[in-house]
Amino acid sequence: MIATAKRAPLAKYVEERRTPEREWEQYKRLVHKEVWKQVHRYGGDREEYLSIAGEAFAVAYDTWDQEKGAFSTHLTWTLFYAFKKSYYRHVRNKKVDVVDDEVFDNVASTPRSIMSRLSEDAKRVAELALDTPWEILDLAKWKRNKHQTVRNGIIRYLKNMGWSPARISEAIQEIKEQLVS
Repeated sequence: MIATAKRAPLAKYVEERRTPEREWEQYKRLVHKEVWKQVHRYGGDREEYLSIAGEAFAVAYDTWDQEKGAFSTHLTWTLFYAFKKSYYRHVRNKKVDVVDDEVFDNVASTPRSIMSRLSEDAKRVAELALDTPWEILDLAKWKRNKHQTVRNGIIRYLKNMGWSPARISEAIQEIKEQLVS
């Protein structure tokens, strides 16, 4: 009972002095650090990230429960999810061009007559090159060698669908042959 009696006045004191302005002054370095990380990891506009961070700070301030953990931890996770949500909203709305690689670029300009001569496996690979899943394009966006990453992503995608390396290689080879002829 003594411990409970001592905690109640302290909690009341903490709640009374807690204001958004005071919290901002105390945690703005953390916010700017997280914004700096986003800009240097993923690029983009610093002001845009600061705007997202300001909204996230307000959400964190309103939703924080001091019994569950420190405000800094709650703020960091709130910022993380706000940046992530903003990024996926951006990716969903952005039209991504077909990545030009040896085979995958040529497929984009392939006449329908060539597509009709391909086997089902080769057609599937060509369709993946023309309409690459956003997960693969998302991964490639942050890599230096985007073309290689997309190609490897498509190959990994096909392997996850149960395709053997030989089957993938044969389909790619068939596309190459049709493009040359």
